Amino acid sequence: MWMRLVRSPGLTSTQLNLTVKGYEENDLPALSDVSGCIGFVLGENHAAGNFATISFWDSLEAMEDSKPVALEARERAAIASDARLAPIFDQYEVTFQQSLDTFAGVGPGSYSAFRLVRFEGLSGEGMERTADAYRAQDLEQIERTPGFAGIVLGENRDEGTLTTISFWITKDAMRASEESFLTAQGRSVAAAEASHADALVDRLQIRLAARLDRLQEHATTAP
Repeated sequence: MWMRLVRSPGLTSTQLNLTVKGYEENDLPALSDVSGCIGFVLGENHAAGNFATISFWDSLEAMEDSKPVALEARERAAIASDARLAPIFDQYEVTFQQSLDTFAGVGPGSYSAFRLVRFEGLSGEGMERTADAYRAQDLEQIERTPGFAGIVLGENRDEGTLTTISFWITKDAMRASEESFLTAQGRSVAAAEASHADALVDRLQIRLAARLDRLQEHATTAP
């Protein structure tokens, strides 16, 4: 499984609303028509002015075939929001997921938030060390937290980036998980810092989610 992450940071409230509206009305229907799209999540953080979409694909070929649609979406988002910077695109191979049966099994509106952690500037060894730390120690601690609904880890070795996205049934559950998350995150950050990597953390409310019913078919659990 593969995923594309699109982020627009530092938007005003008006820019954020216009960007979300454009994705809801134009881009989500277009992506849903592309063969191989198996899920889509749109999140927003009004306090920080951040916006993110995550699209899941059953193959690299399907994700690459969707690139024209994604580029059109990026152009529309930049124009609609009148933002100085175009949305930022990342593409990842999903190396494992956990508890996606829980996440995919709940209905729309039953989950409401996700935490995004992105490491960049990783060497090949640093990516292995960071991913291993997350799988061996952090994942178990986060999974035990009430309200946890699923997690995805994606790697882009060409770009030296690694991203984890944890989903939560409610925003309150995500907030309550902060202590466990920070403890676990400290280990991952320490592993990443050994490779002089930078970490970005964002917390977003889910505005909409679609076509997640097939994610579990592609689930890969941690060893």
